[in-house]
Amino acid sequence: MHHDDQQGAGTTNNIQNDLKGSNQKPTGAVVEPSSPTPIVRVIKKPIINLVKEERKKIDNLEDFKEKGEQETVSNFIIPIIIFTYKRAEYLKETIDTVLKYMPSSGFHIYVSQDGDDESVKKVVDSYGNTIKKHFQRERNVIIPDKISNVVAYYSIAQHYKYGINKVFESDKTYDRIIILEEDLKVSHDFFDYFSTMSRLLDRDTSLFCVSAWNDNGLEEFAQNPSSFYRSDFFPGLGWMMKRKLWEEDFEAKWPLGFWDDWIREGPNRKGRACIRPEISRTFTFGFKGGASSNQFSNYLSKIKLNTGTVDWNNFDINSLVKSKYDEELIDQVKSATPITIHDLNDATRENTKIRIEYKSTEEYLNVAKVLGIMADIKAGVPRGAYLGIVTVKLKRGNVLFITPPTFSPQTYTNLPPFKLTQ
Repeated sequence: MHHDDQQGAGTTNNIQNDLKGSNQKPTGAVVEPSSPTPIVRVIKKPIINLVKEERKKIDNLEDFKEKGEQETVSNFIIPIIIFTYKRAEYLKETIDTVLKYMPSSGFHIYVSQDGDDESVKKVVDSYGNTIKKHFQRERNVIIPDKISNVVAYYSIAQHYKYGINKVFESDKTYDRIIILEEDLKVSHDFFDYFSTMSRLLDRDTSLFCVSAWNDNGLEEFAQNPSSFYRSDFFPGLGWMMKRKLWEEDFEAKWPLGFWDDWIREGPNRKGRACIRPEISRTFTFGFKGGASSNQFSNYLSKIKLNTGTVDWNNFDINSLVKSKYDEELIDQVKSATPITIHDLNDATRENTKIRIEYKSTEEYLNVAKVLGIMADIKAGVPRGAYLGIVTVKLKRGNVLFITPPTFSPQTYTNLPPFKLTQ
C-alpha cells in the first residue's frame, strides 16, 4: 500500500477481494466449517518442542551465538540503487539525504532511470562521480491483456528487474543490495541500521529481507528507536536482500507487474520473514505524481522518521534470530492480560501487556480501524504481523498484542505463513 501510493510499486486491492478467490488452507491449521465466519485454529504442539525444532533448523545457530556479539560490521561494499522515473526534484532530495548520512566508505550509489526525462538526467549528472553509475532503461512496457489503466505498476516492476540486474552485473563482489526510490528520505542512522541487520541475513535462513519501514509507525505507536521486529508482511520502502535470493529465487520468476504484492504471496515468500524497525528509517514524501493518485498520503505523512539514538556497537542481533525471538514473543503474549476492544482506552492502565483476540478478517480490520493502525491485509497477512500477531506500542508504557485465538512458532521450511481465511 505504502509502496503503491507514492512510488506506484504495488497495488492496494480491495481487502475482501484480496482474500477471496483463494481456497488455500494453511497446513497445520483447521478451519471451523460450522462457524458462519471461518476461524483459523493452529494445531497445538508443546511450545518447548517447537522451539527445540527451530533451533535445529537455523543454519549455524550455535556458531552465531558464539560469534554474534563479537562480530563487527563487514567491510564489503553494499550497493544502493535508487529507482526514478521523472520526478527530478524528488530524486535530488532523496540523493541529498542519502549523501548526508552515508559513511565515507562501504557503500556505492546507483541510479536507475525509467525513460529519458532530461531533468532527471541533469540531476544525476550534477553529482558527478558520487553516483557510481546511472542506468537508463528504454521504457518499453509489457502489459498483459492490454490493460491500460495500470501501466505504471507494470513499468515499475519491469524497471526493478532491469535495475537490480544491472547493479549485480556491475560488480560480481556485491552480495546484497539496498533498494530505494526517488521519494524516500533516510534517517540519520539508516546506514548503521542496515549494516547491523545485514549480518542477520547471513546467519538466519528464515529471513529474506531487512526493511527500513514500519507500516504502523505513526508517532503515537513508534516510541523506541532500539526496538526491532520480525514481520511476515513484506514492508518495502527501503529494503535489503541478498544476491543469492535474487539469482536463485526471485529473478527468474519476477512478475511483469505489482512486484511487492507478488513478494507477499505465500509461494514466493515461502514463509520467510523480514526485519523491520519500530520507528521507520525511511520517510516517503512524494505526494505528487505517484502511480496511485496518492490516496494514502494523509496516513503516510504521519509516519515517524527516527531521530533517536541506538547503541549499535552493543546491539544484540541474537535477539532477532527466529528461535529466540519466537520463544520470547510467545511468552509475552501468553502472559498478556486479555481485554476487549471496548477496554482499549482505559486511562488507568500503565506499563501493562494486553491482548485482543481476533477470530476473523472482519474482527481484525475492526480492531485496526478503532486503534488507528493500517487496516489492511495482503495474502492473508495483516500489515506488520508475525505469526498472526500484530504488536503495537501504546501510551503510558502499555503494549498491545492483536492475536489469533491460538498461535505457535512455525518452521518456515515446511509450513506456510500464518494466513487468515475468508
